[in-house]
Amino acid sequence: MTRTDRVVLLEIVGPFFGSVLLFTSLFLAAGELQKLAEFSQKGVPPSFLLTMVLFTMPYILAYTIPMAMLLATLLGFGRLSGDSEIVALFASGTSFPRIMAPVVGFALAIALPIIAINHSLIPAANHKREKMAMDIRQRGSTAKATTEAFTLAVKAGDNQQYIVHAAGGVRFGAGGKAYLDRVGILLYEKGMPVAAVGARRAEWKIGTTSWVLIEDKPGELWMAESQKSVVLYGRQIRLREVELGKPKELESLEGRVTELSTEKLAERAELRHAEGDHAAAREAEIEAQARVSFPLSALVFAMVGAPLGIQRTRSGKGMGFGLSVLVTFVYWTTVQIFQAIGKGGGMPALVACELPNLLGIGVGVWLIWRVSQRGAVN
Repeated sequence: MTRTDRVVLLEIVGPFFGSVLLFTSLFLAAGELQKLAEFSQKGVPPSFLLTMVLFTMPYILAYTIPMAMLLATLLGFGRLSGDSEIVALFASGTSFPRIMAPVVGFALAIALPIIAINHSLIPAANHKREKMAMDIRQRGSTAKATTEAFTLAVKAGDNQQYIVHAAGGVRFGAGGKAYLDRVGILLYEKGMPVAAVGARRAEWKIGTTSWVLIEDKPGELWMAESQKSVVLYGRQIRLREVELGKPKELESLEGRVTELSTEKLAERAELRHAEGDHAAAREAEIEAQARVSFPLSALVFAMVGAPLGIQRTRSGKGMGFGLSVLVTFVYWTTVQIFQAIGKGGGMPALVACELPNLLGIGVGVWLIWRVSQRGAVN
C-alpha cells in the first residue's frame, strides 16, 4: 500500500463508520423502535426486546453499509478536494483512476462479507426475529399461527388437483421420520372443489415423496364432501396418501423469502415452477440474486460518490448528506423497477438484479473519466 492509498483510505474510513452509525440509527428509528415500543406496552421484558434488536441488526446493516459507502466517499473526497490534496496528487502525476484504486478495494472488502452472510446468517436471524414477534402478538390469544405454514398445489391427473395446507409446517422426528402438522387438503375435480380432508398430522413414507394422513385418536381424520351435508370420520377416507415431496424440499416452502437460506430459495423456486406458480418462483429467484447484487452497490456508490465529492466549493457535510440521499433514492428506485419487471417475468432474475449495478458502474466510469479529463479541480 502506497502513501497515496493510505491518505485516501484515512479520509474514507472515518466517515464510513460514522455514516454506518447514522443510517443504522435512522433505520431503527423509522421502523423498529415503534414496534418495540408497542411490544413494551404488552409487558415484554427489556432483555427480550434487546434480543429482537440483535436479530434485526444484521438485516439493517446489510442495507446501511453500502449506503454509508456513498456518504463516506462524498465527504472524504470533498475534504481532499477542499484541502487541495487532490490538486497535489494530480500535480505529482497520479491519475484519478489510480487515486480511486484503494476506494474500489475498500468497497469490495465491504461487499464480499455481506454477500457471504446474506446467504444464511441474515435469513436465520430474520426467521428468529419474526418468530419472536409472532409469539408476542399471540400472547393472550388462542390463535396458533406459525411462521412454518405453507401451501402447495399438486396435480393428481388431467382433471384432478389438490391443494395442501400445512399450518404447522414440517417437523422432524427420530430415525429419519418427518411429519406435517395440522394438515388440510382441498380436492378439486374439473376445476370444482369436491371434498376437503383434514388431519392433525401426516407422516412421511421414508425415502419417497409420499405422505400419509394418520389418525392417532378417533375423529382426528375427517372428510367433508361438497355433495353432502355431513362430515365423515374414520379410515375409509379417500386421499389418505398424497404425493408432495421430500421433507427438506417442503421445508423450503415455509416462511417468507427473507427468512430462507439461498439454498432453500432455489428449492422453493423449483417446487413453485413445478406446480405452475411461476410468480412465487420468480419472487424466490429475485430474492436469491438480490443477496449478491445489493451488497455490490457499495462498489457502485464508491465509483459514483468519489467523483461527485470533488467539488469546486466547500459545500459542507449537509450537501454531502443530501446528495447521498438523492443518489440512494435514484438507485433504489431503479432497483425496484427492474425487480418488478423480473418478478413479472419480463427478464431473468440475474439481469433484473444486476442491471442497476451495471448502469451505476457505467455512470461511475463516466464521472471518473470526466474528473480525469478536467484535471485538478480548484
